[in-house]
Amino acid sequence: MSDNEQVNVDPARAALVVQDLQNDVMIEGGAFADSGAPEHAKEQNVVENVKRLAEACRAAGIPVIHIHYIVEEGASGLKLNAPLFEGVKETNALVRGT
Repeated sequence: MSDNEQVNVDPARAALVVQDLQNDVMIEGGAFADSGAPEHAKEQNVVENVKRLAEACRAAGIPVIHIHYIVEEGASGLKLNAPLFEGVKETNALVRGT
């Protein structure tokens, strides 16, 4: 799809869900910087693209929902049932207030 193509969306049946655009995932020096996520996001212009999409959705009356994954300090209550969650605990990532 090119930048100037128009998509018809029914605002009553749509929402934009933005997930995981958190500092630990998106910025150099964040907990997941070694994963390559910040570099990949920069190469793909993720932040600016999501910003433009969110602005267009809001202008069309489409709700924009931001989902943040939050862990309490020390990762209490975090189920370590996947390597990703083990990494969250090991790096003290995604802690409330950071």
